[in-house]
Amino acid sequence: MEIFNKIKKLCEEHNISIFELENQIGISRGVLYTWKKSIPSIEKVYKVAKYFNVSIDYLVDHQIKGQNILHITDSNDRLLVNKYLNLTDINHKNSVEQLIDEYKDKELQHMEYENRLLEFINSSDSIKKDIKAGKIKLPTNLLSRLKYEDELSS
Repeated sequence: MEIFNKIKKLCEEHNISIFELENQIGISRGVLYTWKKSIPSIEKVYKVAKYFNVSIDYLVDHQIKGQNILHITDSNDRLLVNKYLNLTDINHKNSVEQLIDEYKDKELQHMEYENRLLEFINSSDSIKKDIKAGKIKLPTNLLSRLKYEDELSS
């Protein structure tokens, strides 16, 4: 059964529409319908699996090997997903999903920290001057965000 039909069936079983599901998991309206013909990202498949408390491999029906349904371009990521899909012990799968949740929480905390740091930097012209003069070093990702925000404000 293709992934969209499985999701549609899960929605019916849980008395929720496809559009309500998209809203609940934070993806754009109509995205799930595109999965009839397109390849979804692993992140979005994960969100659906988590919402319904099912495994990713249940949704993709082990099609990743034959059809590369998750469209993973990085070979290391592809290897990890294949290892995950081949786990037979549900406790191991739950452990992996728990680690993913913890990682996402840490990532959100890190992004929140970066946002506060950028707010602080933007509130001080002297700090901005020191950064431009090279007296204060920032990671490349923060520098690019700072430059982008400067372009927006000018």
